[in-house]
Amino acid sequence: MADFLTSTHRAKWVFTPQHLVEKYKAANQRARQVLEKCGATLMEIDADGSLSYPEPQTSAKANAAQIELLTQSLEFDLIVYAPYRSVEGFINDMQEFFNADDDFLQMLKTLQDTARLEVDKMMLTDTPLLFPPGQLALAALHNSNALHKVLDFDGYLSSIFSRQNPVHRESEFIESLNAINSLVRKYKFPERKEQNHINRKLESCWGLSSHDESKKREKKSKHKSKKNSNETQNAPS
Repeated sequence: MADFLTSTHRAKWVFTPQHLVEKYKAANQRARQVLEKCGATLMEIDADGSLSYPEPQTSAKANAAQIELLTQSLEFDLIVYAPYRSVEGFINDMQEFFNADDDFLQMLKTLQDTARLEVDKMMLTDTPLLFPPGQLALAALHNSNALHKVLDFDGYLSSIFSRQNPVHRESEFIESLNAINSLVRKYKFPERKEQNHINRKLESCWGLSSHDESKKREKKSKHKSKKNSNETQNAPS
């Protein structure tokens, strides 16, 4: 493990006086922007010199400004790893562990296909943010096996703990699988109206708008009409 002297991130830990001044100015600038968007501070000075503490603003505009400031200040990328490859890896391990023949391979293929559908459901929930891909994959395979009854999943799970040196105990691991399944079961797929609202928000984040989309469709329609017109003119009489 790298220490302070050998780490490649050392430059991020040490700031020159000039860097500190720049960060100080940037922080003040962000604070001014928040005040402009959110309105008042937590304390005001009245005309007679007394102090008053107005109620903090909790409007949608204020909340949006605070969230924007927070994300800009953190300056990090959130990476979430989907467990699809983990599912495939466990399927390969099952083939070796059970010494699968052709018939069993086909059953494992069915097990994997259903597990991928389970993963699709998980990706709509908060589980990828709370649990590692390996646990998500095993939870998906557990649910798939409960449907198809391909193998002794509890026995396979015990074999994983006997072959490896996991950090958590098997009982704790099973609790995690149950927690994943509980979150997936509680998830309610949004209705069509809510989906449209989400799509509009995403388009806004991506810099798209309905006006841009209509212009694209109009341009495409004109191009198609022009193409059909040229084909008609060039057709033999």
